[in-house]
Amino acid sequence: MRIAVVGAGALGSLYAARLALAGHAVSVLARPGTAAAIASGGITVEGGERAAEPVRSVRVTTTPAELAGADLLLLAVKTYHTAETLPTLASLRGKLGTACSVQNGVTKDAALAAVFGEEAVLGAMSLEGATLLKPGRVLWTIAASTAFGELDGRVTGRLQAVVAAFREAGLKAEALGNIVAATWSKFGIMVPGATLSVLSRLPLYRLYQEPALAALFIALCREVRTLAASGGVPWEDFPGMRVATLCRLPTEEGVTLLHERGRGWEATGATALKASTLVDLERRKPTELPDLVGYLAAEGARRGLHLPYATILGQAAQAVAEAAAR
Repeated sequence: MRIAVVGAGALGSLYAARLALAGHAVSVLARPGTAAAIASGGITVEGGERAAEPVRSVRVTTTPAELAGADLLLLAVKTYHTAETLPTLASLRGKLGTACSVQNGVTKDAALAAVFGEEAVLGAMSLEGATLLKPGRVLWTIAASTAFGELDGRVTGRLQAVVAAFREAGLKAEALGNIVAATWSKFGIMVPGATLSVLSRLPLYRLYQEPALAALFIALCREVRTLAASGGVPWEDFPGMRVATLCRLPTEEGVTLLHERGRGWEATGATALKASTLVDLERRKPTELPDLVGYLAAEGARRGLHLPYATILGQAAQAVAEAAAR
């Protein structure tokens, strides 16, 4: 399969390296400095079951037009780069097979459809954990899974082909008939995790074990459910995202559930996993908070919903992030 990865950050680099190792023809669109680093040294993935050897078969480019003819395009830039990136890809409309976004947030598929057409878009939701150490070098912090699905729930040949390609690369992948619900369930975990990580500066396993923070986590998750329900999106549990259970339980029991999850991560050594917003904060970079808790608060207000935790905690987290970046 010919695969184009747009963005050579942590997730884009991880996918590019693994898919290339499996024999797929992978091209990565990157900024000049990053492109030069990959062209010179390849992409190295630390962690996982394979030795950290550079993958040099990845083709890197700074020219979007060179991605024409790809069977699959994976959009993997940070959400705050979406608005500047997608217009540069507009000339590829009609010249690609399928377009997916493995970004965070719940507006990504609509953004892809506006550029490539609805018929080109395949839903995707990534739970992989990765941290970019430097251009061309990524730490795989947690091997999780990537889900794909047609937005209308059909099982199609292209869906099965994409899932097969990822599995060939040693990546856990599955086809879902309810990818929209899965994307919103991830949003229900991402919003509180991203927001409270910035405010507390704690890795996720620690955050989950603090009772007061766990209670706030649940409150934010419930507000995501409120927004999802207002748009008719089903609110469901998925592996690794027990949002329906978390929202249904009394707060005290939900806190216990999160505590157990944090203890489980600690017991298995998954202590390096941090929300990407916290990683960006520590590096004094912009964060995705505006597209996570910021979107929740703004869209809730637009729909006339009362979402006080998103408003107050979102403003506080954004203020902290802006101060840290100065």
